Amino acid sequence: MAGQYILDADGKPVECSDLREWGHWLNSSAERVVEATELVGGGKVSTVFLGIDYNFAGKGDPVLWETMLFWDGHDDDQTMERYTSQAAAKEGHARWVKQYGGKLTGRYIELGDE
Repeated sequence: MAGQYILDADGKPVECSDLREWGHWLNSSAERVVEATELVGGGKVSTVFLGIDYNFAGKGDPVLWETMLFWDGHDDDQTMERYTSQAAAKEGHARWVKQYGGKLTGRYIELGDE
């Protein structure tokens, strides 16, 4: 498998060729969750480090972060946007929270909540 990444101690993505190390990191690192916001009205905006490069075209920087809306019954439920940097992911998350009228509540404690 190619294109899998973990974050180093400074939060920078590094390619990880060891599948065991990669899988362990994905299942145990709270650093995967960049932001998690509960929205007024019941939805959630979640921004995470994906750990896999979603730039399938193979040109440009790896696409490693994603913001997604989780809101049962909402027209935009499971709409998502992907990014090539953590800074862009944080900016995107803030934009989505503003768009959907949310209020920041902090990180999820469990990684598999969604």
